[in-house]
Amino acid sequence: MTQEPILTRWLTCGNAARYIEKYYDVLVSLCQSISKSKAYKGSSNIGQAASNFLTLCNKKEIVVD
Repeated sequence: MTQEPILTRWLTCGNAARYIEKYYDVLVSLCQSISKSKAYKGSSNIGQAASNFLTLCNKKEIVVD
């Protein structure tokens, strides 16, 4: 498996950052709902991803202005 060129990888990171900036409130609300849902509690991959996203969003350095 060959890796993508470094510029392509940074482009992907930039696209993800713009998407999160644009839909930040929706994503936080969605992740909060998932975290509270009984279906995704425990060791569910979806529950863990939502919890990790919320943890990152609560970091002062990560918050979108």
